[in-house]
Amino acid sequence: MTPVSRRTILAGLAASVVTPSIFAAENGIHPHALRWKDRAMTDPKEIEYTLRKARVGSFAFVDGDEPYVIPWTYGFEFKDGKLKIYVHCALKEGRKREILKKNNKVAFDIYCDLSSFTSDKDPGTSGWSYRSLTGVGRMRQLEGAEKVHGLQRVFENQAGHVPATVDEKAAAMVDVLCLDVEVYCGKKANKKECPLPEIK
Repeated sequence: MTPVSRRTILAGLAASVVTPSIFAAENGIHPHALRWKDRAMTDPKEIEYTLRKARVGSFAFVDGDEPYVIPWTYGFEFKDGKLKIYVHCALKEGRKREILKKNNKVAFDIYCDLSSFTSDKDPGTSGWSYRSLTGVGRMRQLEGAEKVHGLQRVFENQAGHVPATVDEKAAAMVDVLCLDVEVYCGKKANKKECPLPEIK
């Protein structure tokens, strides 16, 4: 490795620690997550479509030196490129709550529109079509009006509407958490043999 390349790498690492936003493109979309740039999914309409259609995501926690991942239904708020993901859980108990007391950094992964094509004659042409969104943020507990708002977003995404009974009384029965997403990356593949459905 030449001295110049070493300095360049060290400068980049320092920048990522001091100012992580340098490594995040406009609207929080992470530019370094994709090897094939032509698969980047950056259209806000397509990102919102993916969030709404997936409905369930995988959420990964860091429990000391052990990873911990769970599937979770969620709601969301996506505005001006900024993403918040809302989830609910049992009141003040559970492994994830204990983890968050020590480390509230959480990663997520969601995907939809999966379809595959397999070729017996030419395995190299086999593959998948999909839309996906991955990211990292900080998870926090909500209270008051923000808690009710978060629970309403969960119901909105899961049921397609917000029942009138999702109010302060309903919110008092659960804990509601918000993942303030810091960086995210949308990706899609669209094979001609199994094309993605159009967004309506």
